Amino acid sequence: MTVPHPAAGRATLQQALAGSMNRMMALAMIAVVLTVLLTGLIAMRSYAQQNLELVGKFTAYAVEPAVVFDDPVAANAAIAPIATDGGVAEMTVRNAQGNILAHWQRSGQRQPGLITRIFYPQAIVQSIVRDGQAVGTIHVRGHADGILRFLIAAIAGSLLCMVVVAAGTSYLIRRMRATLVEPLQAIAQVAHRVRSERSFDQRAPRSTIAEFDDLGQDFNALLDDMEQWQGQLHAVNRDLWHQANHDPLSGLLNRAAFAARVQDVLHDAAHTGQRFAILFMDGDGFKSINDEHGHSAGDHVIIGVAARIGDMLRAGDLAARIGGDEFAILVGPIDEVDDIHMVTDRIRSAMATPMDIGANQTLLVSLSFGVAIFPDHGTAVDDLMRHADSDMYAAKMRRHTASQPMSET
Repeated sequence: MTVPHPAAGRATLQQALAGSMNRMMALAMIAVVLTVLLTGLIAMRSYAQQNLELVGKFTAYAVEPAVVFDDPVAANAAIAPIATDGGVAEMTVRNAQGNILAHWQRSGQRQPGLITRIFYPQAIVQSIVRDGQAVGTIHVRGHADGILRFLIAAIAGSLLCMVVVAAGTSYLIRRMRATLVEPLQAIAQVAHRVRSERSFDQRAPRSTIAEFDDLGQDFNALLDDMEQWQGQLHAVNRDLWHQANHDPLSGLLNRAAFAARVQDVLHDAAHTGQRFAILFMDGDGFKSINDEHGHSAGDHVIIGVAARIGDMLRAGDLAARIGGDEFAILVGPIDEVDDIHMVTDRIRSAMATPMDIGANQTLLVSLSFGVAIFPDHGTAVDDLMRHADSDMYAAKMRRHTASQPMSET
């Protein structure tokens, strides 16, 4: 099925809807991811600070005896397990004089990275108190390895969510195409074929969407009316064409239509070298028929002559009523003059039978013939018809002269 393409620079409905949905989903996902990440970072930073402070307080409680007794071995033994499990990068215990009593540092620890500086901008200092007196301090600096792993997992989860959302968006776009775009495309395709091919028998399919179905059915009803109007218009055009090109009484071509057909045949014959003839016929004594029997009888004669001429035509010949009781036949193509004689002999034979003129009356009607042959008697339509007409009247005069009695000498 041919689908009309949109003009350059214009998007289809499907492209517009899909683009809008993709942009909307992308903006929504970016907003959600940024909001979740930002909120999570703030919460995690607060949690990390609180966790580091708890580590410092718990360590101060654990190393208090060692600091009081100034025991470095005990102090190192006390802070090692706490620092190892507490997300600590470095821990230092100092006595009241500020001297280092114990120190722990995570193996392989380098300068703090960006994540560590964000979550642990500075070390936590916790006082070691005994009987209300500060006997030392603990300096704790955290590390963000666990937080980094969490962030990586969160980003991976966000990406996975985006993939799921993209798949869902693709599914929604396909559903949208099936339910929204395809019904409209079907109507558009029908409208395009109607406009380009003038095929008013096309119909839009039904749709599961009520509004689109109503639109399609209304469009189909309009096509029903247009198809009916087209049929009526064709019928009227056929009638008008027939009236414009045919004699209303005999049903044969009129003079103008006959001349146009002769012109077409003449044009073709001039290129092919074929010959054709124009045969003119005129009723003998037609005026006397009208005078003696009335115009109704004259009409019967015209109709009868036209019918008998039409029955005697060869395949490819064409008859016309030129006017009054004058008729013409386009005979062609011909090879010999005898082809014309064959036509005239058949018509004379057909006219030998009396003709019904109404009121239970019959009448014998005779015809006079005139012939013009292309290109012997002319190479233009007017010349050929004028020659055939002259030849017919010459034959009529010869027949009239022959029918007059000879004068006595």
